[in-house]
Amino acid sequence: MLVTSGLGGRFPEGYPVAVVSSVKLDTQRAYTVIQARPTAGLQRLRYLLLLWGADRNGANPMTPEEVHRVANERLMQMMPQVLPSPDAMGPPAPVPDPATGITQPSAGQTAPVSTQPSPSGATTPPARAPGG
Repeated sequence: MLVTSGLGGRFPEGYPVAVVSSVKLDTQRAYTVIQARPTAGLQRLRYLLLLWGADRNGANPMTPEEVHRVANERLMQMMPQVLPSPDAMGPPAPVPDPATGITQPSAGQTAPVSTQPSPSGATTPPARAPGG
């Protein structure tokens, strides 16, 4: 079992993250190659939190849009079946008005319009109150 050390201060000590499947010593390079299977079902995740260390090379931090783009690119390289292609996602869903909760048509949509003309001069009588 591979667990967190807690040394970085981001995760508690002893949190299980993977099960070690093989350990191979590379005596020529003084390395050990360890393969591990994540304990999380990565193919079932809906959201993923990516954490990077502090900026050590003095470059400006990335904007949220750039972080989102880079994260999606890396995720698509590792697991293209996780994210649907942009074509498969379709148009964005309309957003309800926060004050009323009523969904407004998007810019390309219009409200339905009656195609039947009303008879000229015809009016609809006002609704009567119950019992009156």
